[in-house]
Amino acid sequence: EVNNLVRARNLGVPVPALYSVNLRHKFICMEYLAGYTTIKDFLTSRGDLSDAAAAKQVKDVFTLLGGHLAALHNGNIVHGDLTSSNVMVHAQTHAISIIDFGLSAGSNNIEDKAVDLYVFEKSLQCDHSDEELVLGLVQTLYAGYIARSDKLDAVVGRLQKVKSRGRKKVAFG
Repeated sequence: EVNNLVRARNLGVPVPALYSVNLRHKFICMEYLAGYTTIKDFLTSRGDLSDAAAAKQVKDVFTLLGGHLAALHNGNIVHGDLTSSNVMVHAQTHAISIIDFGLSAGSNNIEDKAVDLYVFEKSLQCDHSDEELVLGLVQTLYAGYIARSDKLDAVVGRLQKVKSRGRKKVAFG
């Protein structure tokens, strides 16, 4: 977790700052993200997005997140538990921070990167029953990802295969 947090920060991906690490006692002290909420709660607080200002805020956040995920994957880091509860958004500035790298791994495997994206997409579907809203959010996320991805064609191609198999088969073989 610690190594991937440091690597992510060095890649320019916003993650909480590390203050202290004690591997012997398995202790990590990191930045408290004051004023942040989960992206799940951020979306819920915006309602149905009929307000143009709220819709633009959400679009900007998801585009930014897509770019940060591409940077993470370009650096061969896979989050491993990318859900709407592990992405934080600042209430005022709409800055993003990605948290909980406990299941993260260094990987240049295209499948791992595609599964990371698929898990996030599925978490959005679990959080929100409006399929049209989720589709729009995912498309915006992928637009941000596409703009910064080094291995775009390979990841997107594999993502389609992962979707056709479904999460259960990906997770359990």
